[in-house]
Amino acid sequence: GDIYFQMWIVNEFEYQSTSYYKENTHIHENKNKRLLLQENFYKRYQLKPSIREHMPEATIIVDLMQTDKERTKGYSESGKRYINKGKRSELIFTIAETKEERDDYYNMRYMTGFDKGFNVLSKEEFNQLRDFCFTENKWKLFFAKKGDTIVSWSLCLIDKKQMYYLYGATDRSFGDIWGHYWLMDNIFYRWHEMWYESLDLLGISPLG
Repeated sequence: GDIYFQMWIVNEFEYQSTSYYKENTHIHENKNKRLLLQENFYKRYQLKPSIREHMPEATIIVDLMQTDKERTKGYSESGKRYINKGKRSELIFTIAETKEERDDYYNMRYMTGFDKGFNVLSKEEFNQLRDFCFTENKWKLFFAKKGDTIVSWSLCLIDKKQMYYLYGATDRSFGDIWGHYWLMDNIFYRWHEMWYESLDLLGISPLG
C-alpha cells in the first residue's frame, strides 16, 4: 500500500528585504525558483504530494539587529496606519507573569481556534507544554491590553537569541483597533533592545 509521511525541510534560497518584492518580476522569479526546487525534490526522492499538505511553504525572518528606523522602512503604508491606530487607542504592552493571565490566553486561543475550525490542544496538554516552557524560560507570552482587557496576544518560543512566533490572535470585539500590528511592532522594538537577533514568523503564504 501507500506510505504517507510529512517532511519539513528548510532551504533558504533568497535573502531580500520585503520592499524588493514590490516589483512583480521579482515575485515571479521567486515563485519559479521555489517551484523548480520543489519539483527537483519530488523527482530526486520519487515523491508526490499527498492528500493533505499543511506545512507552510515560506516564512519571513525579521532581523532584530536592525535599528527601529531600518526595520520600519520596510513596513507597508497600511501596516504603518494600523500601528498608529494602536498608539492612538492607548494600548498597553505587557508580558504574562501570572497563572491567571496564562489561563486567559488559553481561553482566548480556544475560542479563536474553534471559530476558525483549527485543532486546539486540550487544556491539560496545553498546561503541560506551558509549564515546561515557563520553567525552562523557553517562551514569552505578550499582551496588548486596553485597561485590564486583553486586546491581542502573541506567543513566542525562544532559543538562545532567536525567537519563533507560534500563535497569536485578537479579540474580535476590538477588531477595528488592529492591535496585533501594534503588538508585533512592540515585540520587534523591545527585543531588539534586549539584543535578540531574529524573529521567525514560522509560516506565510509563498510569494506568487
